[in-house]
Amino acid sequence: MMRLSTIVILLLLMIRIPITLAQAKKSPLNIFGYFQTSFQHWTAIDFETSHPQFIEEEKIPEQNSFSIQQLNLFFSKDVMQDWRAFVNFEILNTFSSSRQWGAFNLEEAWVRYKPSDRFNMKFGLLIPTFNNLNEIKNRTPLLPYIIRPIIYETSFTEFFPGVEEGAPSRAFVQASGILQIGEGKFDYAFYIGNSPNISDKNEDEQTGVDITNTFLVGGRVGFRFNDMKAGFSVTRDNVNLTWDELFQGEPLFTYEEVPRIRLGGDLSFHLGQLFFEGEIISIAYNDDLPEISIDKLFYYGTLGYQITEQLFSYVSYYFTEWDFPFIASSIPELIINTGIGKIEIPTFGISFNLNDVITFKGQFIPVILNDELPLITNEEITIKRKLNIIAIAASVYF
Repeated sequence: MMRLSTIVILLLLMIRIPITLAQAKKSPLNIFGYFQTSFQHWTAIDFETSHPQFIEEEKIPEQNSFSIQQLNLFFSKDVMQDWRAFVNFEILNTFSSSRQWGAFNLEEAWVRYKPSDRFNMKFGLLIPTFNNLNEIKNRTPLLPYIIRPIIYETSFTEFFPGVEEGAPSRAFVQASGILQIGEGKFDYAFYIGNSPNISDKNEDEQTGVDITNTFLVGGRVGFRFNDMKAGFSVTRDNVNLTWDELFQGEPLFTYEEVPRIRLGGDLSFHLGQLFFEGEIISIAYNDDLPEISIDKLFYYGTLGYQITEQLFSYVSYYFTEWDFPFIASSIPELIINTGIGKIEIPTFGISFNLNDVITFKGQFIPVILNDELPLITNEEITIKRKLNIIAIAASVYF
């Protein structure tokens, strides 16, 4: 029933668009982009545990590296009156296909119909509206961070799955707009897209397509007043999951099309030279297994101060918490408990706008990772890992 109603809503939205096509406009193709090059020093990871005889970890040495952290190349063209086409290519981590470095992704390819600010509609691959940062996370010259709030740090996608899980990264149809209400503005966005169950080269079928008959549906509603912006976001989709930990050669558990709901809230404002922005995201899985939880929570808050017209400083705190199953005992029977993982990142930094093209940045990022593993003996194993990251970067608009 939900799938039928989703299709009906989609068709109704499409009817809103006039079918009479205007003559194509002869407008130039606009090509522009951003990139951020950085140097990062990661200190050695220190381990602490309540059961040193139970957990043995290899000490990871410190490292330095330069990299092209991210590059986005955009193509934009007004194709007809009220219609615009847009393409966004994203390159991560000094991409090289021959050396198997980084990634090269088609992030967006859509056409937008916009008769007014009150209503516009996008068709094609797009980054959907969710909280405040999701749509603008790739605008590195406009953001003060080198390492962004962690679920938005796309350069971490290769080793931190929360980047794809924390906020929706792809949709295919979105209706949005801004309505004037007195001295304030109400903004809305509603979208539909594929579930995250996308086929890849490991499967014997067409790649890049949804292999289920489910959808991602979501949206955001918000209010703006002067320099204040607040909103509430929600998405729902169904996810296929296989837990990697094995028992007797088989995955510990497998989920098929388990419902997942993201709830998000965002707030940002300016007060003189002070600036604040923050978000919270809760991710809940309706897994029907009371002894197992894989829910997640993320939030961040940033307080900044505009020292001069060009120099901006800030302090920020990123927090991520997730539940995960683990084998607490296999003798005499298999017992699965739920552990808790946490990442805490208090950080501070500065950004200096040399001009409209180049922004220099510096950031100090202490990282604290905690795992809590409850045992059947009412004991709890705790594991703490700590490291520091020192980073400098230049973001360039071209």
